[in-house]
Amino acid sequence: MAEQFKKTYISVHEFVDSWEKEIYELTNLDYFIFLLINNLAGEIETNYLSNLPETNLLRLHSEEAGTLSFNLGDGLQMFFEEYCFESCALNCPLRMQDTLSNEEQNERQAVFSDALLPSGTCRAKLQCLYSEIAVFVVKDTLLDFYQFEKGYVLDEKDPGFIKFSDFIVKNILDTIKKHGQELLQNPQENASLQFDNLIKTDDTDWNGSFDLEEDEDAEIREGEEWKLAFSGSADAVETFKKSYPDANEESSLLLLLNRFSEFLTEFLEMKRIENLAVDEVQEFFTVIVVHELLTIDKNLLNAAANMFRQMMRFLDYNYDIQLSQSFDSFLSKAFPQIERTFNISRVYNNKHPLVNYLLSEEASEPALLEGFFEVLEVSGDVAGVEDIHLKSKFDFVELIGLDTSQLKPGDILHMQISAKGPKFRLNRLEMVYPAHAKLYLN
Repeated sequence: MAEQFKKTYISVHEFVDSWEKEIYELTNLDYFIFLLINNLAGEIETNYLSNLPETNLLRLHSEEAGTLSFNLGDGLQMFFEEYCFESCALNCPLRMQDTLSNEEQNERQAVFSDALLPSGTCRAKLQCLYSEIAVFVVKDTLLDFYQFEKGYVLDEKDPGFIKFSDFIVKNILDTIKKHGQELLQNPQENASLQFDNLIKTDDTDWNGSFDLEEDEDAEIREGEEWKLAFSGSADAVETFKKSYPDANEESSLLLLLNRFSEFLTEFLEMKRIENLAVDEVQEFFTVIVVHELLTIDKNLLNAAANMFRQMMRFLDYNYDIQLSQSFDSFLSKAFPQIERTFNISRVYNNKHPLVNYLLSEEASEPALLEGFFEVLEVSGDVAGVEDIHLKSKFDFVELIGLDTSQLKPGDILHMQISAKGPKFRLNRLEMVYPAHAKLYLN
């Protein structure tokens, strides 16, 4: 399943529906393009775009990487049909290691007009194929995709654009070497059997049904009925769990996925994953994830953030849902504050274990006030706070044992306070949350 999650960006159902052919009309070339699309999307997302800064205009989420690769595959098929397999006898895709004779040089110039001929003269067929795919397929596809899908006008002379284009062309050539040497020997040979076998396999995986309201059935787009099998919220999390290698039985990340499934089914009472909203994922990450990770020896907050990023991309691709872009934007803004308050809580918890507190006299103090208190101001070890529910203000609360140097106005302290002497003081801290958590704690 992990391999399938990494590489299946366009399912065989989606490919066939989009290719404007009947099953019995599909060819070896079509099958090669299907393999290329999924392989290329995985390489683009995993080995290129994931290494770019969050602010880079080229960044795409999983579904967009699949769409871009589909467009590239469509363009490559048109290029093969118009040039390589119709009007040109050089057979470059199958003879990439050959050099061009003088006669072949002339033939290449006859196929491509001087105005369009990329890179002028080339001696190796691999070099020729590289320049032709770069010019006739990749460059135009990238420019069109980012302009019409993302609203960005890219500069084809920009070093980042050139590097990305080079990465794509090299991966296309690698796929031709790996899969094309057999499939492209007879590109127009019928491949309906291969596609039919894939569809049968997919149907087996998708079997299942869930109780759905009639009005919810109407929301499923025509041609996507197969998605119903994965509509259950618990089943969607379970499917991702099997696809995510770090969520193994010995990993605390598995605990988070189990808690997320409970959150969906028991707290939200959500039957269909398509009803999930990004603010509900944000609530879970801001409030529950940090609480679950607090007592774990290893700091897994960054690993948890990456896992939930991957889950949102997984849900985007497999269901009628759009979450990943909004969740990525949320994390880019909120994660530094979540991490800061989590670390404050973690340091306090390590110095003041809960078991020690429960055995102390402080746990049995009378008249303890427990609640969620917003920090209004901090001065040394003293803070002014307000109960976010009762709206009671406490101008002077001694935060003994808490690293107040990291606190900021707006932070939410889940704590118990007691009144010994003239001032209120911290009795026990449960958790520190960032300011935006107030929305979820109210």
